[in-house]
Amino acid sequence: MTPSLRIFLLVVALAAVALMYYQLRTARLRTEYALFWILFFLLIVILAAFPRIAYWGAALIGIQTPVIFVFLVILALLLFRVFRTSLKVSELESKIQDLAQNVAIEQFEQREQERNLEQEYRDEPQGDLEAPRGERVGAAAVADGSASADAASRTEAGAGSGVPDCGECRTGRGAL
Repeated sequence: MTPSLRIFLLVVALAAVALMYYQLRTARLRTEYALFWILFFLLIVILAAFPRIAYWGAALIGIQTPVIFVFLVILALLLFRVFRTSLKVSELESKIQDLAQNVAIEQFEQREQERNLEQEYRDEPQGDLEAPRGERVGAAAVADGSASADAASRTEAGAGSGVPDCGECRTGRGAL
């Protein structure tokens, strides 16, 4: 390996390690990913600092020049990282699809529940409401003297719409 290539590899690797450290400190990169990159660039520093390792590795696998060995190691590690990243992306896409389906199911169930409640409300009798525990409501109660004229007028005012007026609101629907 030429001295200029060794210096270039050292400078790039050290700059990349500094960048990874900064990314970790600012929490823009997770530790599990930064660890791979730091080890990757430290391997490049080792190969640049000790070229004998590159000569030995090149001779071991039958490559004539150590530069090709260094680039082969870099290429192999980067391909490994791309493969791992692809696996992680696939896993996350599956999780996103599952979550989207769960949200859609829950929204559907919620709409169905709302429709059922609306249907139950529509199915309730729309006539005069019976007074609880035998109490009399309306004009009959006024005639007996058991209710005030004001209460009777509120009940009779809501009788035409099918919903009694509770006197608490101006809509005539009463408290639900």
